[in-house]
Amino acid sequence: MKYLITEAAGFIGFHLSKRLLEQGNSVVGIDNLSEYYVVNLAAQPGVRYSLTNPRAYIDSNVVGF
Repeated sequence: MKYLITEAAGFIGFHLSKRLLEQGNSVVGIDNLSEYYVVNLAAQPGVRYSLTNPRAYIDSNVVGF
């Protein structure tokens, strides 16, 4: 089976990818390696930061998706 893993460089995504590979699956991993942290599997978090830098969130969470 082939899987697409978002947030592949993070803790959960890394371990999920590793487990799938160990089981003989094929994995394609993507991530947003921005200067700001990326925690969840689909978007850049941080409500306060989004209020002062909304364009970063549009680029990461909407355009990036």
